[in-house]
Amino acid sequence: MQNTRSIGNKGELIALNYFKSLGYTLLQKNWRVLKMEIDMILSFQENIVFVEVKYRENRHYKMAELLSISQEKRLVEAMDIYIRDNEIDCEPRFDLIFVSNQYGINKIYHFPSYIQPTL
Repeated sequence: MQNTRSIGNKGELIALNYFKSLGYTLLQKNWRVLKMEIDMILSFQENIVFVEVKYRENRHYKMAELLSISQEKRLVEAMDIYIRDNEIDCEPRFDLIFVSNQYGINKIYHFPSYIQPTL
């Protein structure tokens, strides 16, 4: 039986390959600050893209079950710290990637600008 971390790594690898095929460049993977983590930070054109990856095997999930409001708040807080600490001066975006593995077939669902931070 796989542990949560190895399952997460599988989903992140699938998502990373997907982004690379679209021309994104990986800046950071599993970036941590305090007790928060952002799965991937990428650059694409004039944007910096923060990504949360969710991977599920052989089960159906409602989108609302993937990220709780408290998770979204932590992700936005981590994104804010990264932008401030690295003096980022380009348009940020926070995407969600959902990888569903049904019967051994991976399906990728990409939701650009999934989290809309309030200013």
